[in-house]
Amino acid sequence: MQKYKAVLFDLNGTMVDDMQYHIQGWKEALHKCLGVDVGVERLNREMYGKNVEVLKRLLPDRGFSPSEIRALEKEKEERYRKNFEPHLKLLDGLYNFLFFLQDHRIKIAIGSAAIQENIDFVLDGLHIRSMIDAVVSADEVKESKPSPETYLQCASKLQLPPAECLVFEDNPNGVLSAQRAGMDAVVVMTMHGPDDFVGLDNVKAFVADFTDPILREIMEGNFDETINKGSL
Repeated sequence: MQKYKAVLFDLNGTMVDDMQYHIQGWKEALHKCLGVDVGVERLNREMYGKNVEVLKRLLPDRGFSPSEIRALEKEKEERYRKNFEPHLKLLDGLYNFLFFLQDHRIKIAIGSAAIQENIDFVLDGLHIRSMIDAVVSADEVKESKPSPETYLQCASKLQLPPAECLVFEDNPNGVLSAQRAGMDAVVVMTMHGPDDFVGLDNVKAFVADFTDPILREIMEGNFDETINKGSL
């Protein structure tokens, strides 16, 4: 029996493998605007949530005016889109998985900490906007993941209870957000491995990309998660 009536996708690192370009964008913007060099490893650890939250974690002892934050965000996002555009593509298997969801009348939403402009950049650049039923961006929430607000808003827009939504995430904070929203999750391992999700019991499976046949089994209700997790 089909349990899930909607799939909610995180965007960055989940639908597109672009986190290295966000890291590169931050590194270049901080150096140009502030003359500050931040290591890639540190940037990787802090790469979640809204831009202003990332910035304050990276430079906690430095105060920023609203105009400085806007200038840094603008510089970072322009660099991200310029650097990533030649490589813009969905993760392997995702186009076919989106068609599979449509064929099974499963609703599709995006719940992301990205700004709307970056979401539009992906949806329009890859011509998949017509496949998406709802979008919740960083601009629409007060609290970022791991708050459940993003995914609860997705469920509300789709007019479905949280338990009927399955979240796809690449980050532990995103999976925790799904857990707090009362939703199961599948982890796409673009940035993190299973060891980073210990204690998050809402994880149904770990996959490298969307070519894994486990995904169709999950959506059709024919999946034994204990077998999958036991093989990791």
